[in-house]
Amino acid sequence: MKILSDLLAAILAMFRRAPAPQPIPAPTIEPTHVAPAPQPAAVAPVVPGPVMPNVNPAPPPRQPSAPVSSTSSAPHWIDLCRPMTEYFEQCVLIAYPDPASALGEAIQARGQWEQVLNGAAIPADLTHLDGKPWTCGYGCTGPDVVDGTVWSQAYADSQLTIRLNKAADAVDRHVKVEITPAQKAALTDFVFNEGETDFASSTLLKLLNASDFVGAAAQFARWNLAGGKVMTGLITRRAAEKQLFTTGKWSPA
Repeated sequence: MKILSDLLAAILAMFRRAPAPQPIPAPTIEPTHVAPAPQPAAVAPVVPGPVMPNVNPAPPPRQPSAPVSSTSSAPHWIDLCRPMTEYFEQCVLIAYPDPASALGEAIQARGQWEQVLNGAAIPADLTHLDGKPWTCGYGCTGPDVVDGTVWSQAYADSQLTIRLNKAADAVDRHVKVEITPAQKAALTDFVFNEGETDFASSTLLKLLNASDFVGAAAQFARWNLAGGKVMTGLITRRAAEKQLFTTGKWSPA
């Protein structure tokens, strides 16, 4: 009985014992190819260049121009005319009577003409005489010039420029033929001295517009009167104008 009971106990013990755990093998993983992550493309470092100023490019060197002809370098008419007008008119900043007027002749008869031109007072016993047209600056006359008028040098210079240009405009209006700067200068001085009205009706202009330059030049000498009397100063001036008209140059007598 004891043996039977021991056997039964052994059998029961076998069923109560858990089987020993078997080691679990590690799972077999087939290796797979994994593409490497894309790498960023190599970029060359940016090196800043020199900063150029924002300026316009220099112009190409200028080529030398062709020689200028002698005709294009001719003096301007006013550069020829103005010295002549200044020489013959001179500049007096205090108004003086016309030399051909009654007052002018009386002053000259007393030998006081130069003193009056230099600013000396007109003798009191002569002031009742007519001195028109009164003149100031460089031979300038007109309603703005009367006995007692006084100009500054700057104003006299400006008036000469203005009045020479007006005289030149008169020459341009009346002369219908082509003339040189020297001829225009001579005619401008003539108009400045004698006036546009006399020039417009003169034989000098008629001959000039008929292209008779020789005959026109001969007419200058005829204009030597002031107040109906021959004036030495006008003889000299007309000779200088003719010389400038015919040769392009003039010289004081």
